[in-house]
Amino acid sequence: MNSISSRYAKALLQLAVERNIIESIYTDMLYFDQVCAANQCLVTTLKSPVIKDDKKIAVLQAIFHEVHDLTLSFLAMVTQKHREALLPAMAQAFLAQYNQHRGIKTAQVITTFPLSDQLILQLQQIVQQIVPCQHVILEQDIDPALIGGYILRVEDKRLDQSLRKKLLTLKMNCVTEGY
Repeated sequence: MNSISSRYAKALLQLAVERNIIESIYTDMLYFDQVCAANQCLVTTLKSPVIKDDKKIAVLQAIFHEVHDLTLSFLAMVTQKHREALLPAMAQAFLAQYNQHRGIKTAQVITTFPLSDQLILQLQQIVQQIVPCQHVILEQDIDPALIGGYILRVEDKRLDQSLRKKLLTLKMNCVTEGY
C-alpha cells in the first residue's frame, strides 16, 4: 500500500476518532471502495489529467451526496491537492487501519461447499487462536478441487487441511518411500 495513501487514511481515521464519528466514516469509505470496485469509469475519471479538479469534485459530490460531511470534505481536499488518483487506495488503507484500530482480522477460507453458521464460528475461533484479535471477518471461497476440508489464510499464515493436500502428501510419501 502506498505510504501517501496510508498517511491520508491515518489522518482521516484520527479525525473521525476525535469527532466520535468513526463508524459513519467507516461506512462511507466502505461504500466508496465498493463503488470504485464496481465502476472503473469513476476510477478512470479520478486518474485523468485532462479532467479539471472542479469537475472531479462535482462528480464525487453527485455520487456521494449522502455521505458524512467530513467524508465529502476529505474527497474534495484530496482532489484539490491533486492526489485524487490515490483515493481508491486511501479508502482501502482506511478500511485496513479501521480494522486494526478495532482489533478485527480478516481471514480467507476456501472450502468445497458453503459454510454453515456453526462452521463459521469454529473457523473464527481457530483464527483467534492463530492471531490474537477481538473479531474475525471470514471471507469464503469455494473450490471443488480441494475434494474436502479447508484452507485457511490469515495474515501471512496458511493452514491447509484439505483432502487434496493430504492425498498429495500421501502420494509424495509413497514415491519417496518406494511403495
